[in-house]
Amino acid sequence: RMGHADVIETSILLATHAELVRMDLARADGYRDQLSGAVFSTRGIPERTAGGGVGDPTGATAEFGLACVDAAVVATLAMIRRLAGDPTADLEAARR
Repeated sequence: RMGHADVIETSILLATHAELVRMDLARADGYRDQLSGAVFSTRGIPERTAGGGVGDPTGATAEFGLACVDAAVVATLAMIRRLAGDPTADLEAARR
């Protein structure tokens, strides 16, 4: 399950702006009321979480962050190619 300040977001920041990340302060957080991570609102996050995060950043690494950025770029490129009229564009083609 994904969430704000989770392993994905923290890994991306470690890969792109490591100087902004304090892994010594990283703690698993989450909604105290056990609502789904699919709630797309910032309303009530300070009251509903221990520290404002909605995930577990403790396993974050810069290497995983680079893989996440790469996957996002490849998927975005495939989507752009499809929108531009290439019906055969897929993730493998975008990697080339």
